[in-house]
Amino acid sequence: MDKKIIFLGLILGLMSQVTLAQSKAKKIKQIIGWGKYTQDQKQAQKFFVKQYNLQRKLTKEQDFRLYVDNTYHYNKRGKLQRVDGYEGETSFTIKYKYGRNVITKQLETPDGKKSNTHIYYNKKGKIVEKKMYDARKLYKRIVYNYNRRDSLIGEMHYIYTGKNRRNYKVIYTYDTKTKKRLRRNEYDSNKQIIEKVVYQYNNQGNLKSISKEFPQRKNSDYNTTIVYKYKNGQLWQIINKSNNNQYESRKIYKNGILIRTRKYENEKLTELIDYQYIYY
Repeated sequence: MDKKIIFLGLILGLMSQVTLAQSKAKKIKQIIGWGKYTQDQKQAQKFFVKQYNLQRKLTKEQDFRLYVDNTYHYNKRGKLQRVDGYEGETSFTIKYKYGRNVITKQLETPDGKKSNTHIYYNKKGKIVEKKMYDARKLYKRIVYNYNRRDSLIGEMHYIYTGKNRRNYKVIYTYDTKTKKRLRRNEYDSNKQIIEKVVYQYNNQGNLKSISKEFPQRKNSDYNTTIVYKYKNGQLWQIINKSNNNQYESRKIYKNGILIRTRKYENEKLTELIDYQYIYY
């Protein structure tokens, strides 16, 4: 199974940590997503369940649509030690080892295949390098560069699979006054921009929109825009829309907490999720 698919559940778990950070007053024990595929569907289905401990750490997640069932184990210091996962038709285990300025993640599947990711940090806790191995063979390396303000300004990606080594880079630019990120440009090995991301902010300094374009693609359907809306100084909606208006997702917040997600295809509702929070 593709490694991107294997890590899907982990990404979902990471996203849910954002919701926890927005709920500082209460400690969340469980989040349940109740969903429908059409507005006319009478009874909602349980789409997913996420469970947390008193330290606000994700301990278990189940997504019944994607056949995800992941369990997270932590050591006494609260650091993630192991993930026992099942996604689709594949089970896996990820083990974490912590060294001086380095974290190693080892992914192992039932057939005995192993892959390792080494993440290196500087003295300030910033990631400076990643090395990814399939078995013992290095297949990708990423180097990160920062400016004097510790803002990420560049990434160099080196890919070692195939006959020829390939590489590409990512450059970030910032506003000199506000220090906020303005652009993210990704270049191929021929120094041509293949992905362009532009960030805009409102008068209060809050993120207003993120637009993504793929200049090398003839079809602009891949281009997207994310719009952030606020009410009474708090995040109210996040609208992610393809530029051809074919796809749209709309996240709705109340008091900083995600309460509903709507997804549309050709203006037709394809998924509606209401979030139920259970507290300690």
